[in-house]
Amino acid sequence: MKPKIILLSVLSAIFFASLPQIHVQAADLSLGAVSWYAWWVTPFNKEIKGGAQNASKGIDVNMNNSNVLYGPVMSIKFNDMWNVSALFVFSPHGGYGARSDFLAANVNDFSEFDVYLNSKFGTSYMPVLVEAVRVNVHYIKRYDLDLTADCWLNKSFKIFFGFKYQGYKMLGDMAVVFLNPQPIPGLSKTMYSKYHLFGGGLGIGTTIHLVDSLFLVGNLSGFLLEGLTFFKHESFREQRNGTSTYGTNGNLSFAYYIEDARTTLSLGYRAQVNWYGKPDLSHDSVTNTGLFHGLMLSVIYTI
Repeated sequence: MKPKIILLSVLSAIFFASLPQIHVQAADLSLGAVSWYAWWVTPFNKEIKGGAQNASKGIDVNMNNSNVLYGPVMSIKFNDMWNVSALFVFSPHGGYGARSDFLAANVNDFSEFDVYLNSKFGTSYMPVLVEAVRVNVHYIKRYDLDLTADCWLNKSFKIFFGFKYQGYKMLGDMAVVFLNPQPIPGLSKTMYSKYHLFGGGLGIGTTIHLVDSLFLVGNLSGFLLEGLTFFKHESFREQRNGTSTYGTNGNLSFAYYIEDARTTLSLGYRAQVNWYGKPDLSHDSVTNTGLFHGLMLSVIYTI
């Protein structure tokens, strides 16, 4: 990991470890559940099209880009100044998926199939002329964790920082049809990949009392993550360190507190933008932008 990310993670760990020593005047524990219906404007469409545009005569990319993420939320208020919170949302059953089809025109971009055929049949087959390719991503599971410490400067404004994790798991297959004679007319390979990204972030937030028990809540933060990517195909396995992303989180919601039930109902909009790039985070041709955005609903009970 990069030194800056390591330093931020270490500082966060030291801070959270020291929280029990903070003077507690009346600790409140809040537990609840959150649901986020998120649309995914994904970089994978760009990646598939970008990687195939010079090697194809026609491209068709379709993606199921909406899904419900859900999970628990927790908050501990130590005093009027400090509290910690955790939010974890995930899609354990997948929900996101994609399919792309294109006709090949430039065989140089498909030389990996010669390696596969050579390893499978023990003979080199060059050139490998690919007529058509279909990539199916059966499911994409997503995981997102935020662990933050909030410092309230007054009743309406806070700053916060903490730890962030993002994860993805994908399962799919690639099918190709060969144009020139080969030992087989085509082949299909199962593909599995997972991404684990860790780091930290900083942000600001506000809570504005509108009327009676109704509040307007807003948060905006930035984050920097680094981790690893694991690919598994039938012909090879690969692990890449140094996968990086940086981005921003933002949400705006209305919160209504039911005093008799000690319950807060919240409904609003949340957006998260990721910029994916090389390990040095340079803006170049391989940098892609991903956006998750949609409605978020939460129910939180204060013990």
